[in-house]
Amino acid sequence: MEKNISITLMSNGFPLSMDTNRLGWLNSSDITSSIATLKQQYQEQGYLWLKGLLDTKKVMEFRYLFLTKCKRLGLLKEGSLTEDGIFCVRKIKPGIMNKIRCEMITSKEYEFLFNSKEILNFFQFFLNGSVCSLERKIIRCKIPGDYSSDTGSHYDFTYLRCGTNDVYTCWIPLGDIPVEMGGLIYLENSWKLGQQIEQKFDSDISNLSCQEAHAIRSQGMGRRGWITKDLAALSDLLNSRWLVAEYKAGDVVVHSPYIIHASSTNQDLQKRIRLSTDIRYQRVDYKIDQRWRKAWQPDDNL
Repeated sequence: MEKNISITLMSNGFPLSMDTNRLGWLNSSDITSSIATLKQQYQEQGYLWLKGLLDTKKVMEFRYLFLTKCKRLGLLKEGSLTEDGIFCVRKIKPGIMNKIRCEMITSKEYEFLFNSKEILNFFQFFLNGSVCSLERKIIRCKIPGDYSSDTGSHYDFTYLRCGTNDVYTCWIPLGDIPVEMGGLIYLENSWKLGQQIEQKFDSDISNLSCQEAHAIRSQGMGRRGWITKDLAALSDLLNSRWLVAEYKAGDVVVHSPYIIHASSTNQDLQKRIRLSTDIRYQRVDYKIDQRWRKAWQPDDNL
């Protein structure tokens, strides 16, 4: 779905270029397509946007539970509907949102998401074998107008270098996320660059430990492993486009560990909280990064 975007998208305090040669739209994939077709699309794009893969009702039920906790703590606008998730503009206590995120990650309702038959069936066919999700799973909560929670440009293998490179990220919007609400955005064809960055180190670090190799590969990146916060400058440098989307509850985006992506600022005019989650999957018989065998914690430095 393409539409006119009424605002200039932002990320980490920097504006994105809204020119058509710098901003485009994500391609969706038909979930009824054959696995061969989906594999070809993944290899060409570095991602699959699987619209309507999950049970929308279950996704919205989980969103409602999360927002109910927000409401009990006084984070939602008084008199508003819980399901709307309208944030009340005031300073919140440090760590309060992380507390909710930790509680919800361990809930049985969240288990539905990563153990749903739709996701597991997809990966078992796509990877032709038994699969597992990595224990470290993250719920993202983006407050409207707060760019401090924006994610800078990066590719996921930066954080997964002690395991297989045949690992897949599932990004799941927990509710509808229009472009202005700050969903995940992808740099077109950038998975090729991510692979090149990693491959140029391989011959030089083959005898090093995982930690030593990771330190060398991360030189020149920020503390968080980001390439840059200025997304427009990166797209200019690489002569590429950032791809945006109108995500709906029930959608799943599967992306390569090498594709460069980021998030934009939540500029929703209704002041709604944006919720999403990201989960990694791989075959059970492939090497697992042991750092991802522990549940997510806000201070785990990954």
